[in-house]
Amino acid sequence: MIRRTLIAWMVGWVAVLAPSATLAAGIFYVNNQSPSCSNSGPGTQAIPYCTISAAVSKRKGPGTTIYVSPGIYHEQVSAPTGGGTPDSPYVFQAQGPGVVVDGSDDFSATSKWALFTGNVWFASSVTWSPLQVFADGARLASSTATPSDLPPGSFTYVTGQGLYVNVGGDNPGVHQAHVGHRSHGFKVSGKPWVTILGFTVTRTEDRGIYLSSASNNCVISNNAVSFANGRGIGVTASTGVRVLSNVVSDSQNHGISLAEGSDGGTVQDNESFRNSDPIARRANGIYIGASSNILIQRNRLHDNQDSGLNYSLASNNNISISNLSWTNGDHGFDHLDSSTGSIHRNDVAYGNFKDGFSIEGGATGTSLYNCIAVDNGNGVYPYKLPPTPREYDLWVENTSTAGFVSNDNLFWNSNSVAPVKYATTIYSTVAAYSATTGNDSHSIQSDPRFVNPAAGDFHLLAGSPAIDNGNSSASNWPATDAEGRARVDDPATPNTGVGPPVSYSDRGALEYVTNQRPVLNPIADMTVAEAATTDQGITGSDPDGNPLTFTKAGGPSFLTVTTTNATTGSIHLAPGFTDAGTYAASASASDGSLSDTKPFQVTVSNVNRAPTLNAIANMVVAEGGTADQAVTGFDPDGDALTFTKGSGPSFLTVTTTNATTGSVHVAPGTGAAAGSPYAASVTASDGTLGDTKPFQITVRLTNARPTLNAIANMTAAEGASADQGITGSDPDG
Repeated sequence: MIRRTLIAWMVGWVAVLAPSATLAAGIFYVNNQSPSCSNSGPGTQAIPYCTISAAVSKRKGPGTTIYVSPGIYHEQVSAPTGGGTPDSPYVFQAQGPGVVVDGSDDFSATSKWALFTGNVWFASSVTWSPLQVFADGARLASSTATPSDLPPGSFTYVTGQGLYVNVGGDNPGVHQAHVGHRSHGFKVSGKPWVTILGFTVTRTEDRGIYLSSASNNCVISNNAVSFANGRGIGVTASTGVRVLSNVVSDSQNHGISLAEGSDGGTVQDNESFRNSDPIARRANGIYIGASSNILIQRNRLHDNQDSGLNYSLASNNNISISNLSWTNGDHGFDHLDSSTGSIHRNDVAYGNFKDGFSIEGGATGTSLYNCIAVDNGNGVYPYKLPPTPREYDLWVENTSTAGFVSNDNLFWNSNSVAPVKYATTIYSTVAAYSATTGNDSHSIQSDPRFVNPAAGDFHLLAGSPAIDNGNSSASNWPATDAEGRARVDDPATPNTGVGPPVSYSDRGALEYVTNQRPVLNPIADMTVAEAATTDQGITGSDPDGNPLTFTKAGGPSFLTVTTTNATTGSIHLAPGFTDAGTYAASASASDGSLSDTKPFQVTVSNVNRAPTLNAIANMVVAEGGTADQAVTGFDPDGDALTFTKGSGPSFLTVTTTNATTGSVHVAPGTGAAAGSPYAASVTASDGTLGDTKPFQITVRLTNARPTLNAIANMTAAEGASADQGITGSDPDG
């Protein structure tokens, strides 16, 4: 089971940098996929460098960070002179997965190969002697045969001629051939405080990542290193180095190595597997040679040719905590060459070819507490007659018994093979060994009930004898297990462990947990306007790694909660126009059995909508008369309306009757008909917004009595006639 380390990447930097300041600290960029990349440019996001080496040659000094975009970089990267400082390291950082530093050259073009004879192909452009050649992602075997006799799956190099390869018949280019060329992916020599973060380093001719010569306090973190011809990650003569969360595999020497005085370092949370030397059995998952005071914890070491963890050459006072070492070709944990004062806490050794814990060669002062060793050395040496058991779960060789202290462990084999050899005596039971030596008086010999050890799952099943009986008072006891889980008291198991601080810690690297409650992170209060929408992402985590479901626990009807993925949900608010106010709300995250609920507050702000004034009928009135008309309106928010004159003649007045009704009054005087008809309007307002409607006023004439002017008396003779004009006037014309 291969653990893939998740890496959090930093993106979105904007760099404004002076191209001439080649030694100035800052952030610089490499992207060989960018059409604008230039090895003579400024190294900005817009104009990045094409190669990592070009960036290093121009950008030196503490505080420099080189961000590298995804792509395949066929180069060896050497850290610059000076390195970094404690406060300002020199940093190489991959920007996301897929940043590959490849120690080989790509020979996948069929044009690079010519048929030599039979199934053997020839590449004359290979002018160096490669140590590794790959086809279809696998190593080919180096052969000493003549080119014409080259067996399938092998290669040979002839000086002055080139490379000969037999992949079974086809052109090697069809099989994605790669030819080893460069010694290292990253090389740091005498450069302190350098960080290498997040790269894939593959197919190097020697070490994948190599630190040497007082490259002190460097950090190698979250890298994937594979197919190194030498050690995957090799550290020599460099102190305080931290090797963290890397995945190392298929090296032809040790997966991870700290040697030659690389004291005071940390090797933590790595996975190292399938490392194997083709010549001699010597490739360990982690090798500590002539280096002391190193913390080695929470590593997964399996299927290596030699041991999972090996101490050699007087590597003293190293501390091993919660490491898992299984199905390795030699020991789970090996102590050699007077490597004294080793401390083991909560380590697990399973199914290793030889001993689970091998303490030999004057490795005195070793201490084991809370460890588990199961089914180690359970096979036989087939070349010995009669067949002889390989070795034991625990072997303390007679030169290493001085100062040996061990207790609260679990040793068990699923067959009748003896679990312990101490000095020269083989013990078929832990009890017999304890009675004789005084060690492991609280250790047990019983099946630990691992979930699936063959697949690398060393979690404990219910009823395991390792539950709640560890010794938390032992020095260097880890308060959390190999997966970062706190110690949990199993209610179904009596607490038979030793404390303080707790009497319920488990033996082995992984704490038994039936189901832990998930954690929903705090939720921010939310504000939204009426008739608008808003969303907020919410997050949670489950200590057991179970996917979470996010739901609404309480709140108004316009609030919904949905699940986005295993650790993220979303809150959606969509209030209506009548939902203004403040609401208590809550959301939950559940793993299907247990849940966590967090409260938050929702505030909906009022949105004022405009009132509506109903249509107003036109009015007709006679001069000197009066007329009235009621007008009505409504406000969608229920606000009281005020009715006012919008426009019109002076004889028009508008008054408010009540919250929804007004009155229009017209009283034209004499002569008002002369201006008729009149345009008019009325407005209904809620105090902020209003609505205005037009109407027309027609003033008609009133028929007034005419006036006849006084008439003079008249005199006329008989038989004669007389005339007099008379006049009058009409006020209406």
